[in-house]
Amino acid sequence: MANSLQNLRPLALARPRGAHRFEAFSLELARRVTLYRHVALQQWVLLEASSTVQAFCERTGFAIIGGQQLLADFCALC
Repeated sequence: MANSLQNLRPLALARPRGAHRFEAFSLELARRVTLYRHVALQQWVLLEASSTVQAFCERTGFAIIGGQQLLADFCALC
């Protein structure tokens, strides 16, 4: 499963209107990540620093919760 998660790429989305844009280089993923919310930035730092996380990907897709379509910020394999 780690290989399939490492092959995932984030959804290409336009920056939400009025949102901040945070860009950083992920050592874990060996590529640049772009985040649009403070909470996503904080979550990325936790995933990047954790020794138990084997792989992760940001903005992997959408989930329907209570009839509302929500963007999944991260998917991680520990």
